[in-house]
Amino acid sequence: MAVLEVTQLCLSGFHASDAQLLGSLSVVLVKPQTSSKAYSCVEDPTKLYILGIWPTLEAHLIFLASPGRHEVLGPQEAMLKLQWTIQVGLDSMSSLPLVAPILALEKCEVA
Repeated sequence: MAVLEVTQLCLSGFHASDAQLLGSLSVVLVKPQTSSKAYSCVEDPTKLYILGIWPTLEAHLIFLASPGRHEVLGPQEAMLKLQWTIQVGLDSMSSLPLVAPILALEKCEVA
């Protein structure tokens, strides 16, 4: 089953429009072929969100353990700090309202 990966990242001394950061993110959004999209946070400009579809959770875990991980994610490690990641079963990005002028993401914990 395909999974949607939602990742929150925190900028480390960079602005979301920084050319070096945008260059690094372009590799992250294209290279893994996950139809990934990046979104900046209006309320907190130090936060970025990456949404991408992996064919399976196993495919994502294999990528994270592969040498290709460093090639794709390595250049951004000094610019971004991982806050959290979740995976949710989802068939495709077209199931999400990503063309809306504003997108709200909220992480809720149920106790």
